Amino acid sequence: MDICQEYLPQTALRPFVESIWHTALIESSRFEIIPDGCVDVCFVLSPSKPRTLLFGTTTRTSEYAMEVGVAYFGVRFRVGKASLFVRERISELTDAHITTPDFLGLSAERFLYAGGPPAWRVQLENALLLTLGAGSQEDVRPIQHAINLIDTSYGDIKVRDVASSCNLSERQLERLFLEQVGITPKLYARIRRFRSILNVFADPASDEKPRLAELAAEYGYVDQSHLMRDFATFSHSLPTAI
Repeated sequence: MDICQEYLPQTALRPFVESIWHTALIESSRFEIIPDGCVDVCFVLSPSKPRTLLFGTTTRTSEYAMEVGVAYFGVRFRVGKASLFVRERISELTDAHITTPDFLGLSAERFLYAGGPPAWRVQLENALLLTLGAGSQEDVRPIQHAINLIDTSYGDIKVRDVASSCNLSERQLERLFLEQVGITPKLYARIRRFRSILNVFADPASDEKPRLAELAAEYGYVDQSHLMRDFATFSHSLPTAI
């Protein structure tokens, strides 16, 4: 999130939370959301209309209209971990965002009058830790093993091999993914590979433009056109390459 300042949470939360973030007062309403498998909770700190939003994972690049002159504060969960904290069904949030009265008892109205970002982070982290301490009955270990396999292979892995490594059937793995990630393991693998290609283009250490044919082969695409179709599927323009 280029418009955000992001922070790692305290150590106990890092297996579950990717970052806690906030913005300054928004100057431009255009914000691009790119698929990554994550779920966010967002507090809109608008004096006239404070609200709390849940953003599910997305399957295509989209734009969200932010409120100019307003600050935003939120938490981004690691893939597959939001279900430990969010009441709503993760699968029902996919490609959507909804307004909720509060999150773990915290509301946007509360943060409006709770000092600045350091104080906000303390309150949010305390609420997250209390939820963890209460003990969820959901076992996220199988799905986390699957996610780790997909991530370390940059998405270039067959679903049947992931399921086998988790001692699950493909149908069981798909059900768990829908419940805890919001999408199927096959789609998550495609998104992970797509994001890997984007990371290559964003690498500041590289002075040379990537070659699409070489990237396609390296990341397990059948050919260059297969890579380009994936970008079209995720509604994202392909960065300049050769």
